[in-house]
Amino acid sequence: MDTGDLTSCVVTLPIQRKARALTAVSWLVEGKRSDRPKCVCPLLVQFGRQPNDMLCRKDRQRLKAFIYRLGGSRDPAATGRRANILVDSMMSGIMNRGWCAV
Repeated sequence: MDTGDLTSCVVTLPIQRKARALTAVSWLVEGKRSDRPKCVCPLLVQFGRQPNDMLCRKDRQRLKAFIYRLGGSRDPAATGRRANILVDSMMSGIMNRGWCAV
């Protein structure tokens, strides 16, 4: 299914066929437009909103692969594990760059 273009701002779906990644998830799963879909883990909502808005149009389209995976990801038991994975990944990136704590 073609999801149209992802944009850096909320735009009406499906007529203009443009939306933020999280708005597309909300529209596909919940049938309404929202950048805070109830079906998505709150941690992933926060983590996903920023890259969507920062990326250029071409790179933003790569987020389409995650739209279907985000729907239904709300699971309180998984939030802590996801937070640990995100922190570990960020710290690994910082340490690999040779940064050190002062």
